Amino acid sequence: MLHLAFSEYFFQTSSFAYYTAGAFSITIAEETCSYFNINTDMFGSIIPEVAKYSVTPYPVMLKLTATEIPIISLEQDSFTAEIRGSMEVFAVLPDSATQSLFTINIAANTSIALNIFDQKLMGSLCLNRLQFSLAHSNVGFFEISLLENILSYILQTEVIPSANAKLSKGFPLPSLANVTLTRPHITIVQGYMLISTDVHYKH
Repeated sequence: MLHLAFSEYFFQTSSFAYYTAGAFSITIAEETCSYFNINTDMFGSIIPEVAKYSVTPYPVMLKLTATEIPIISLEQDSFTAEIRGSMEVFAVLPDSATQSLFTINIAANTSIALNIFDQKLMGSLCLNRLQFSLAHSNVGFFEISLLENILSYILQTEVIPSANAKLSKGFPLPSLANVTLTRPHITIVQGYMLISTDVHYKH
């Protein structure tokens, strides 16, 4: 039996490295949106000032960026990440120029489920809580609560699946020559993650 422990600090420094490298940014354009067409008509039905773009609905581009380093917390049987970011909404005009409509602050609490496959640590995100606030608007003030259902749907159907696609690629675990982990089991406790596993040695 082999035990491998990864501290909360390990995950926090990894979060810092990915944040610094710009890995927590994503752009969603209409042609890459798998579930529905996002256009100014969608937002114009809620925000009157956007309706001027909606005579002929223009495509909309969404730019999501983490504004702070995600905070990783390890508690008993719980692996969570607090993420703060922004979503800027652009109208894509006929000449391909973009017009910023508004920017929204997002605070999200997520749970991360972990498993091991093919000697890699893999994870998947699940949203626990979302909070929105209006950061800046070029179309006048509006109640952000009117957009919460749309924004939540976009995050659930586009952003989370995109993040999970990256997490599903996995992170290689420390390895020893000719040693393979067998029947690994993950336990989350206060401050660290413990992997308990049998090993198979092939000469």
